[in-house]
Amino acid sequence: MKKNPTERIYDNTILLYRIVPEERRVEFIITQNDNDAIKKISEDDITSLSYDELLKDTIEFHQSFQQIKAIISEQKELMREDKKAADNQLKILEVFENDSNFLFKYYINRFRSIFTAEHSYVVKKEWRASKCKTKDRIDIFLNNIDTITDPAYFSHFYTTTKSKLLFESDFIIQEDYALRRCIGAEICIQEHLVKFDVSYFSLIEFFYDFSSKLSASEAFVNKCKCCNNYFFGEKNALYCAAPYCQKEYKRIIRNKKEYDRTHAPDKQPIKAVDDCVSTTKSRLSEKTNNDKQLMSEYSIEAEKVKQEIRNEVERRIIEHEPFDDDSMNKIISGLKYRIRNLYQDLTEKFKCT
Repeated sequence: MKKNPTERIYDNTILLYRIVPEERRVEFIITQNDNDAIKKISEDDITSLSYDELLKDTIEFHQSFQQIKAIISEQKELMREDKKAADNQLKILEVFENDSNFLFKYYINRFRSIFTAEHSYVVKKEWRASKCKTKDRIDIFLNNIDTITDPAYFSHFYTTTKSKLLFESDFIIQEDYALRRCIGAEICIQEHLVKFDVSYFSLIEFFYDFSSKLSASEAFVNKCKCCNNYFFGEKNALYCAAPYCQKEYKRIIRNKKEYDRTHAPDKQPIKAVDDCVSTTKSRLSEKTNNDKQLMSEYSIEAEKVKQEIRNEVERRIIEHEPFDDDSMNKIISGLKYRIRNLYQDLTEKFKCT
């Protein structure tokens, strides 16, 4: 689906959302809060994000939010400036605009709309009382955003009930719900009516529903060992679904299986003897200038040694005997000793020619 650029969000703007767990994605629509506008919504108005894209946007936004919060906190103290001055104050937020991040676009525009509305409120009302109310509303808004865009928030749902989450003031402060006029909308998508829910202000409703879906599907926030990005997956999952990361994951699994195969208990005695045979053969070739006759003699005897250890391993498999006891260690040591003696005999033979 096409992503429609986020427009300026004014007082009458609402955000519709739909969570599609089976496809691991969410859909957003920013629209005016009236029936005529909602009826005109089409698929082109929908912004669709995968779960992992939303997680990435949320983390990026939260990393910058303390700076944004500091700027807004400073600006709210200057709320009584005239309209032009207030508009100039808001321009400082433009540095945080990010067209590729939905939350930046949504929240930055929402900050503009709130300051515009609150400035008008302050100017029209008695200063001290209106300033206090404005500061309280903005503080609630900022505190809620600070909480729900923290990645740790998602894991909170595994231990917190909905009533406790939404109504305990030490976690999320209730916003003013008196402005609600829309409880949802049905949008026609591919000739089917699809239900969208409504989220106001700091997106508490959306993030609660989204995190609850994660909890129901037992999806956790993990960090990919390959790309270092965060993603949703099974608890303690190590690799995200990105093609490169999955390729790396499969490579590691293959290597692990090969390692397990070659380092299995019944393979260790064979590997120990084979390594000794191979290393000694290289040394003998160098010492004898790769003399064909001597190298042939070595290969014949070495094959006998290799076959003996294989026969011993096979016998132990059949009789269910261990592969790493003292008797096996003595056998391996004896075979290595034979290889070393063979090397000494052949090098002496080479010197006499």
